[in-house]
Amino acid sequence: MRFARHLTTTVPAVVGAALVVLLLSVAPTLAATTPPPQDDVGLNVEVISSSPTSSASGTPTPSSSTTPAATATPTSATNAPVPTGSQPGGSPSPSTIVSPGEEQTIGGVLYVSALTWVYSPSFNPLDGSVDLHFTVRNVYPGEVSGSARFWLTGPFGVPVGQPVEFPVEAIKAGETRLVTARINGLAQWTVVTASATFTPPATLGELKLTPLTRTTLVWYLPWFVLLLAAMVTTWLLERRRRQLRRAAQAGPDQEASG
Repeated sequence: MRFARHLTTTVPAVVGAALVVLLLSVAPTLAATTPPPQDDVGLNVEVISSSPTSSASGTPTPSSSTTPAATATPTSATNAPVPTGSQPGGSPSPSTIVSPGEEQTIGGVLYVSALTWVYSPSFNPLDGSVDLHFTVRNVYPGEVSGSARFWLTGPFGVPVGQPVEFPVEAIKAGETRLVTARINGLAQWTVVTASATFTPPATLGELKLTPLTRTTLVWYLPWFVLLLAAMVTTWLLERRRRQLRRAAQAGPDQEASG
């Protein structure tokens, strides 16, 4: 009886001690597997707005897609040169530039410049040419057509070369038309008088117009005449040298004979 009473008091104590040991051995495992309680700091750790996805406040615009406010416009197209003259017949001649010089007016609507020239020599002593130029400026509000005539005269009014005449058509309002002609056969005249007449229409509206003539002197070196003069001068000098040499040789001979 005493043993049974001792057993009944010992067994519960042993079982309780075993349960305590079991709980102590399992507690660290339970503590490691149990998730920690979430607090406010843990909630703020998730930074979803830092990703490139769009947010509610607006979508950022990439700087590379910005459209330029304006583009540069090339100015060379507006500064393209415009031909202001024409050859006989009205064909454009942008490469020829002639100073307008002193202008004279026809009825206050057309302005004709001074006559200019360029001489071109030739190996043929009976040839040679001169290019004559003048400009016509139209301030009339409409197109104007006319005609031009060029000719040369030598000393005493002798005609030189062949006159040139042609129409000058459709000079636009505000246009300055270059009128040019070439006359051949200047020969060796040295100085000739060049003349050019521009003949406008007889009337423009209520205006009555008359032809206008410009003149100028053309001079050039007559190379053939200069060549002949040089040859004659050389011959005369050589002749004089021979005469002096013969005179110098004749002096000692006369003294020896005397």
